[in-house]
Amino acid sequence: MSKTVIAAVAAVCVAAGAAGTLVASRVLAADAEVEANLGGGVPTRVLAENNRLRVTLVSFPKGNVREGGKARRADQLIVYIDDSDFKTVPRAGAVPNPNRGVQQRPAGPIVCDPVKDCGPVGIDGNRTPVGIRPVGSVAYHPKGSITGTIVSNNSYRALYVELK
Repeated sequence: MSKTVIAAVAAVCVAAGAAGTLVASRVLAADAEVEANLGGGVPTRVLAENNRLRVTLVSFPKGNVREGGKARRADQLIVYIDDSDFKTVPRAGAVPNPNRGVQQRPAGPIVCDPVKDCGPVGIDGNRTPVGIRPVGSVAYHPKGSITGTIVSNNSYRALYVELK
């Protein structure tokens, strides 16, 4: 595990420089409650912290339901260090994202502007299928964006890098 974690943290540090181009969501809400716990209460461990960032290992067990609707407390770059498979549950009354779904996105490398939803990016630079995050995939969520409710179809771990 230590080599995997070290490699993932190194990837995060490199990817953090380009995080502005990997915006996964621009849904912001000033009145939403700010998340208190990463992962909604699943096991976490802070691996590194300083005045610029915090790196937390979050372990999602199979079958876990992480309730959404919370505003992210910081810009977050998420690096998946295990293959993950989860289902996102839409918020009540939410309008479906027209860019959601592999069928609606062209294949190939990610090319997007800083405002458009580009979705998560695989280690090869290509889009990942909805709910599937292979090892090394990254996703970026800006501070204040709203977390979604997710149901874990398998156990997996992810590094949450919060940019202060």
